[in-house]
Amino acid sequence: RWALEQAKYNLVNEYLLVGVTEELEDFIMMLEAALPRFFRGATELYRTGIS
Repeated sequence: RWALEQAKYNLVNEYLLVGVTEELEDFIMMLEAALPRFFRGATELYRTGIS
């Protein structure tokens, strides 16, 4: 029980965003919205790939 509560606490207090690989594009879109200085254009790059 303690480990679960500690994990929840860490999730809320230590991480800005958490994503899963099954929803990677949505996660990248959230990064772009939350931190545009670092992730501007990341969604488009993900969609088109690096050429």
